[in-house]
Amino acid sequence: MNPHGIIDRLRLPDKADINVLYQQILRVTYDEEEDDTTEWDLETFRRIIGAILVARKPLSVGELDDLLDLCYPASDGSSNRVDMLNFVNLLRTVLVSGMDTVDKTTVIRLHKSFFEFATENCDMRFRVDLTVANAEMTLCCLKHIAKSYAVVASTQFASSSADLRDLPHSAR
Repeated sequence: MNPHGIIDRLRLPDKADINVLYQQILRVTYDEEEDDTTEWDLETFRRIIGAILVARKPLSVGELDDLLDLCYPASDGSSNRVDMLNFVNLLRTVLVSGMDTVDKTTVIRLHKSFFEFATENCDMRFRVDLTVANAEMTLCCLKHIAKSYAVVASTQFASSSADLRDLPHSAR
């Protein structure tokens, strides 16, 4: 897309409401003219933005990616991991302050006005339901804890098994 075209499409009246700007950013990012935005694209938006909104502390791109572990279904029946870095770069104007390069360590910070926009004022296709977002974040945290526990448990089992092998047969 022509970068000058994006700037032209974001031009707003001088006294425009911030919600109009946010809505325009979503329109440009999810190009309505091409009509190639899928329900999965919208669901991905709601899930990622929802997680950012309900997180108790700001998360880095990498932390959010690991926590959500989002995959989208491929046409061959397999699944592909959502490119969180690409998602954040596409919406960096509302997700990242400053002009530094976005990488896995970049911390995502939303302005309070975007919180209100995403939960109350945006197009229903993009609207985040905080109850759903909190439930999903809870499930993601529980999965992350279970996964971490499984790794620790398997490591401890492997080391305790190794200790048993080191003992003489009569001491077992």
